Amino acid sequence: MSHPSRNGRRNKSLFRCALAHARYVDDEETLLDVARTENENACIPQLPDDEVVRLVRSAWKIQQEGRNFVGGRVVPTSFREIDRLAHRSPDALALLMVLRRYHGCREEFALGKAMASKLGWSLPRFRTARSCLEEDGYITCLHPGGKGKHDPPRYALRGTIPHTNDN
Repeated sequence: MSHPSRNGRRNKSLFRCALAHARYVDDEETLLDVARTENENACIPQLPDDEVVRLVRSAWKIQQEGRNFVGGRVVPTSFREIDRLAHRSPDALALLMVLRRYHGCREEFALGKAMASKLGWSLPRFRTARSCLEEDGYITCLHPGGKGKHDPPRYALRGTIPHTNDN
């Protein structure tokens, strides 16, 4: 917390602070020391110590379980996707993670030869991975491209396909 937190925001702010620091401390007791210091310096009025202890326990548990994403960027996936694609096509798994990293919130994006180059892959390797993602429904081709030099294929990630108005 870089600025004072007042009633109504103290708990949430201190909890996020604990999560942010949890990845850099060795144990729960050290995290509690950090949280108590933040409580003294930034919470107006201070939270009761039992509340600080409770939120530190929760933050530490989240950190120990590998579910702490505060302060770090993540690419969403599931164990099922990892298991399935890692077995079927590790390249497809890698491509999916790259696509989600760069295009997760976009409705459509180009996915042609330039991406193969960026990945340092041969064109057949790239096309095989892209085809696997398309066959399994992770991506959908919106436009096949090929109508000129500057007409790459356009795709969307599953769940981000633009809605059309077909009245």
